[in-house]
Amino acid sequence: MSKIKTVKEKIIKDTFIYTIVQYGSSIFGFIGATAMRSFLGPYLIGIWSLLRVIIEYTLWGELGVATATTFKIPFFKGKGDHGKAKQIEDVAFSFVFIMSVVSGLLILIGTFMLKDKLPAELFAGLVFISAYLCLERLYGYYLIILRAHSNFTVINKSVVFDSLVNLIFIFLLVKNFKMQGLYLTVTILACLNILFIHFLARHRVSFTLKLNGEMAHLLKYGLPLLFVGMLNMILRSTDRIMIAKMLGVTYVGYYSIALLSKNYVSGLSNNFGIVTIPKILEAYGKEENIEHIKKFVTISAEVISYILPCFLGMLYLLIPIFVQTFLPKFIPGILAAQVLLLEIFFSSFCPQASQFITALGKQSRMIPINIGAIIINILANYFFIKIGWGIAGVAVGTFMATLFSSFLILGYAMKHFTGHKEIIKFAIRCILPLIYIIVVVFGCTYFIRPVNVYAGLAIQVAVLIICCVPLLIYINKRTRILSTIFNILFKRVKRK
Repeated sequence: MSKIKTVKEKIIKDTFIYTIVQYGSSIFGFIGATAMRSFLGPYLIGIWSLLRVIIEYTLWGELGVATATTFKIPFFKGKGDHGKAKQIEDVAFSFVFIMSVVSGLLILIGTFMLKDKLPAELFAGLVFISAYLCLERLYGYYLIILRAHSNFTVINKSVVFDSLVNLIFIFLLVKNFKMQGLYLTVTILACLNILFIHFLARHRVSFTLKLNGEMAHLLKYGLPLLFVGMLNMILRSTDRIMIAKMLGVTYVGYYSIALLSKNYVSGLSNNFGIVTIPKILEAYGKEENIEHIKKFVTISAEVISYILPCFLGMLYLLIPIFVQTFLPKFIPGILAAQVLLLEIFFSSFCPQASQFITALGKQSRMIPINIGAIIINILANYFFIKIGWGIAGVAVGTFMATLFSSFLILGYAMKHFTGHKEIIKFAIRCILPLIYIIVVVFGCTYFIRPVNVYAGLAIQVAVLIICCVPLLIYINKRTRILSTIFNILFKRVKRK
């Protein structure tokens, strides 16, 4: 077996395989998510969406320690201090577990205090997540450790396991027992995932009550990340909260179609970000030289901006027919899902810029940017709902907020190694592929209108694919990313 000779090839290989596994498994996940919406309906799906928001907010109780671990473990590995990295693992694990117990108790107490004011379904859900948090946090921390050590072999296997088991239990339990079946499904799945990863990775994490100086170090590094994470969660959940408050929980269910599309499409950039975090920190940890990591900011953004629009254009064409055919109850969410594709693009090409800023220890500089984005999101959502645009208007407001934050974060990161003119030129170069695909997609929908809907869709998709070829040729010429992927595939096939 030949070794991967460069960091670039290693990143591309890990990202490619990880993405194939994620999207391959997402087929099962998509079937499960579609079936779950069919079994539960818009109202109960809306309840579950709100419960997921609450679970996300409980991450605040970790005070940024788990997030700091994601960065500090590979940083000290890059320095060659493996003992320090292991010490951080154990201290952070102990703190995260203790805080998950505390968060669960607080949710339980608050739920019973507000019992008379809560719908029965929401009350039962809050009681459930108060107990479920510990399992969810333990599974999440295992994944953090595996990613920090770039152990994507175990992660890939666990992803496949998770998707298959989840699909089975959705049809066995959710179909027959509705929300109670869903609560039982996620509980069993978390337990099985923890056991699967533990026995496969054989990675020991020790619980300790000796939260020594390392804890103070993690808190100092993690608290700014906590605030950034808090603001990101507020930004991500503002749309659902405002829809629930101003339009009703059922409309949150309709909007879940847009979120479903976002979760699957943004996986490409998310996967890339997961792979690059340890690589950036290890590279920076060796000599703490910006020149060694600036390429992560520009190359990754450019690759995403030329490849992702092709997928977004295809999804824009497919969403209406898919929803009308398989999820007719969610037809009111089609337009919002299509609009949110713009938000997906702009949120996808700056994760490495955020990682770059964090590697430099300047994560607090992202706080005012995120605050500005939240204000824009709230005001825009309120305005568009009031003028009657509904959940599609909320999608527009979310896009506007993401556009603001993404460009400022990317610009601030690039300011450390280039000038303002170059930053503007780079941003324009990243936007051009999106504009090109928008023109192609609207051209397809306007000029190609055969009597048979499915034949028309097939022709539209074929034209879009042909029009995407120049983008792929250009980005491969600049980065050799597609050539590297084909080389990896050829080597694997040749070995077999």
